[in-house]
Amino acid sequence: MVAEPADGVHRCVIMMRTSLFALAPIALTLAACSPDEPVPQETTPAPQETMPDEETMPDESTPPEEAPSDDMDMSGSETSEMSETEAEPKPINLRQITSSDAATLEGELGCAFITSDSTSLMAARANVQGDTPPTGVVNDDGTTVALLGKTSGDFNMLETRAGSFTGTDLTVTVTLGDPSTTKASETVSHFADMIAQRDDGTERTYEGQWVCGP
Repeated sequence: MVAEPADGVHRCVIMMRTSLFALAPIALTLAACSPDEPVPQETTPAPQETMPDEETMPDESTPPEEAPSDDMDMSGSETSEMSETEAEPKPINLRQITSSDAATLEGELGCAFITSDSTSLMAARANVQGDTPPTGVVNDDGTTVALLGKTSGDFNMLETRAGSFTGTDLTVTVTLGDPSTTKASETVSHFADMIAQRDDGTERTYEGQWVCGP
């Protein structure tokens, strides 16, 4: 027969079994923490790209400004030259007095400035008696320009002194020289110079005779 263990031995065996069961979870925990398993490492997040502000971003829709080309400079120079040409004063070009030009005159008797080729470039009239300015007329390049004497007087003043006449943008001055006819002639004439001047300073001088009569 096998002798049964004493109560003390039985109690010791029970305690050892209990201790083994109590140590089992600890062993499992240590096994889970064994160095065979890789330890997770902390990772640094990758830096995020910063988008530039809208104000600093180039506007691709707007094309870059182009430097002026030589062709543009040439066209600008041509425009400038054309403007200077257009700004040049128009030359004075007196023509033969026509019947329609002479129809604007007032007065009883008249005088005319006639060049050596018998072209009448100016006509003027005045009353035999009176103290009113004589009237005159010229044809400037096809345009009739009515004139009025600067000095009032009668026909005798017009015949012997001629004088200055003014019109729109034009002044005409006749300066008399020596007589060019005999006393027996019904007309009186003098060698004369006539200067036509514009307000912009343009002027032209003509040579001829101042012829007056019926």
